[in-house]
Amino acid sequence: MVFFPFSEAPREKSLPPAAHSAGFAAPEFAAVRELFDSFLAGDPGYSAQLAVYRDGVRVLKLSGGPGLGPGDITGTYSCSKGAAAFVIALLVQDGLLDLDRTVSSYWPEFAAHGKGRLTVRQALSHQAGLPGVAGGFALDEFTAPEAAARLAAAAPLWRPGTAFGYHALTIGILMEELCRRTAGTSLQELFDARIRRPFGVDFFLGLPEDQEPRYRDVLYAEDPADRGWIRSAWTG
Repeated sequence: MVFFPFSEAPREKSLPPAAHSAGFAAPEFAAVRELFDSFLAGDPGYSAQLAVYRDGVRVLKLSGGPGLGPGDITGTYSCSKGAAAFVIALLVQDGLLDLDRTVSSYWPEFAAHGKGRLTVRQALSHQAGLPGVAGGFALDEFTAPEAAARLAAAAPLWRPGTAFGYHALTIGILMEELCRRTAGTSLQELFDARIRRPFGVDFFLGLPEDQEPRYRDVLYAEDPADRGWIRSAWTG
């Protein structure tokens, strides 16, 4: 997945497709392709995609395995935070959001339980003390207004602005609500209108229905001691 379009390396400089992976690699990235193919050869169930850009030019684009084809898309987890941050940067650029104002100046309810002095800059730097709320969030709550209301009403786990803690599952709620409060629309709508559609970006914050046929589920490792921690992060 890429956020902005770049030109591709000239195809005459690319290597022919390897036995396992689909795609291309510039000659100087042949060793990367060999390593990629070794993963495919070593595990019949292994599936992956990989793209590399150098100086704005795509020099490697590979896919392989039974679970992913060249045009398939899947969940990117925390990569969505970076895409959402582009929208926040646009709000700052447009003068709608000031990083050094308090979150509560845009979102008054957020001031509950001593959170009134937390700045937007601190909140976006994972200093709010709100990595979660009591009882957790149901999966369908993350895209509902109730999630923001619960976060605003929650007591922080530390004094806001005094420590860092990764807000893995709540930073998106904070960014979404700041977007709604300042721009009057959802972060997803702004991402589509200002970034995805104008630049032809093949990355989505919320998958449109017409893209569903391209979606492939993330394939988790069966051994819980291996990558099972990813699953447990969502279930708490």
